[in-house]
Amino acid sequence: MIDNNRHIEQMLEGLWESCNLAELNGRLKEIYEFFDAEKFSVVTYFDIEKSKKGFDFFETYPSEWVNHYIENQYHLHDPILSWGKICLPFHWKGSEKKDLTPIQKCLFSEAHDFGINEGVTLSLHPSPREQTFITVLNIDKLRPVMLHAVSLASQFYLHIKQKIDAIYLISSLTTREREVIYLKAQGTSSRRVAEILSISEPTVVFHLKNARRKLNVSTSEEVLFIVGLALGKSSQPNNYKDSLHYHNNYYEMAMISLRGL
Repeated sequence: MIDNNRHIEQMLEGLWESCNLAELNGRLKEIYEFFDAEKFSVVTYFDIEKSKKGFDFFETYPSEWVNHYIENQYHLHDPILSWGKICLPFHWKGSEKKDLTPIQKCLFSEAHDFGINEGVTLSLHPSPREQTFITVLNIDKLRPVMLHAVSLASQFYLHIKQKIDAIYLISSLTTREREVIYLKAQGTSSRRVAEILSISEPTVVFHLKNARRKLNVSTSEEVLFIVGLALGKSSQPNNYKDSLHYHNNYYEMAMISLRGL
């Protein structure tokens, strides 16, 4: 048991140190496969507009099913979204579910054709605007150590993916735009930023506006949040100034919880 926990800990350490998305995906897959969970998904549903939802995911399902799911926009009808509002793991079996809409019945019938019949789903990070689910296929329960390890792994995955995505977004900015937003992220006023960079204050505003456009956000606070993610200094949009040690502390707390098993 101790050797197993140490091996799990080493895999989690490797996941945390991932530098790009391919490496991150590969290491998450390794952890799930260690528990013989070869078919799994980590899916985040999020609000795009008031009545429109999008989703982002990493999965090891049959590619034909994934393409079919996306083409038919099944994420708009998948009952997992409503079933998984609670954070406890729940077992589902499509053939046994009642009160399904016609399109949900079609979804489960077609999933069955691809060998997707049942699984266990656990929700992570519930919030008003987004919800993440872990699903492991073809099992009826998660063993306690497995539940804890894959939950940690998936939370690590989401945390590091946010950072990798933020670094990619920041790379689309010009050098001057990055200089401006890095100074703003330190709490520097626009007037002081202008003095430091020897440019006018309207030019600072111009660069901030361009950064918002390129990062596809509407406020300067959202720009600074992305900078905080890229630097590993942020967990919530409102506390990027106070979260200098959040990135490492999150990892240390999680590893302590694993050692306590």
